[in-house]
Amino acid sequence: KMYFVATNLDGIICKLGPAMKSNNITHLVVRGCYLGVPEATFLFNNLRDMISLEELYVNCEEEDLANLNDGVMAGCIPSL
Repeated sequence: KMYFVATNLDGIICKLGPAMKSNNITHLVVRGCYLGVPEATFLFNNLRDMISLEELYVNCEEEDLANLNDGVMAGCIPSL
């Protein structure tokens, strides 16, 4: 389980690559954190291949990113 709250994930999220590739993350919660475009792209490119992910929660205050928790995202990540 990984929980990030009010954290600047710039430079951190890419270091999670090995854990994501080995499917060691079952719950990922990102609440009130900064994710730049490269980090968000990296995160979601890796999430779609994870078979162990059971919960994904991304809480964004930006209106542009309000659809990250909807059924479309769940459709893109098979384990959800």
